[in-house]
Amino acid sequence: MEKSRLEHFKNRLIEEKEKVEENINRLENMGVGISVKDATSELSSYDNHPGDMGSETFEIEKNRALKANEVTHIKAIRDALSKIDRGVFGVCEICGRNIEEERLEVVPFTQLCINCQDENDNVIAYKNQRPIEEEVLSHSFGRYNMDDEDYTGFDGEDTWQELDSFNSPNPMLWDDEDDGSEGVVEEIEKVSNEQYKRQLPD
Repeated sequence: MEKSRLEHFKNRLIEEKEKVEENINRLENMGVGISVKDATSELSSYDNHPGDMGSETFEIEKNRALKANEVTHIKAIRDALSKIDRGVFGVCEICGRNIEEERLEVVPFTQLCINCQDENDNVIAYKNQRPIEEEVLSHSFGRYNMDDEDYTGFDGEDTWQELDSFNSPNPMLWDDEDDGSEGVVEEIEKVSNEQYKRQLPD
């Protein structure tokens, strides 16, 4: 890249850096770094109406998120200024090709060319569509069969056996004669009231 163009982008980045620093100072003056209790000037964080405290908390958290975004922004600008000093400004960090100057005009602190950025956005979009629980789930119940080991837990094979039991018919449901044993845990539970009455003396 020509020296005059590098100087142009350096000036753009310095201007952008000054704006971001102003935004960070403004947010800090709005009380981003202080607690909810100090921000509301209340003696206690318990209020007569919980909605009031909810609104205050929302505003403080919103300003903290805005400040975090600005801090990330200024870090990217500082990285771009460092790249100008090192002579590697305008080079894509993934593919190593030159980033188009039209793109640098719009986003002078960008680290990726448009193609790599699109691919990166697609990966992030796909990742964000997946449920968060998938990050802690192991593949297919972890280890499937642990019968050969000294393991008494409920493993993958036990899960499939349990599910398969719902596919096989229950012979108890189709017996014409009901011997009263369904749902019985101990033999004494089979004794009916009639049998009990017959055993009583007259």
